[in-house]
Amino acid sequence: PDGRKNSSDTVMCETALNLADQHLASWTYWDSDFSTDPAASPPHGSTGSDRLSLGNKWEGVRVFARCYPQFTAGTPTYLSWSVDSAAMVMEFKIDPSVTQPTVIVTPMLHYPDGFHVSVSGNLKYRIDRGEGVVKVNPKAGTKAGELGKVAIARIG
Repeated sequence: PDGRKNSSDTVMCETALNLADQHLASWTYWDSDFSTDPAASPPHGSTGSDRLSLGNKWEGVRVFARCYPQFTAGTPTYLSWSVDSAAMVMEFKIDPSVTQPTVIVTPMLHYPDGFHVSVSGNLKYRIDRGEGVVKVNPKAGTKAGELGKVAIARIG
């Protein structure tokens, strides 16, 4: 992406990343180096207000700064992300034998005023602001293979 919201480069990258999410494929992007421009590389632990310092680089960075499941305690079945609304939805078949929580990364550049989390009735969650993640566990009595759903949406 070149920093222009509707340029062919930005649209192409956003489309490719959305297709990767749709097919539950992981990805790594090696073609851009936002770190060479200090204004385009907020420090580790940055907050949503840092996007103001990105200037026109925000359009390029925002495509890559996505809310995503870092670990899923079960089998992922659906993932969607909207770069414009910063809304993420994931569904997965729950495996209650996995003791670690499902971990969803929430890049604060998209959530300057915070975010809402909603989960299906068989799940519970907690927000770990220090790590910038949402941790999701099945509730007691959840059976293997039940479908769990997590939705994260921007406040404001």
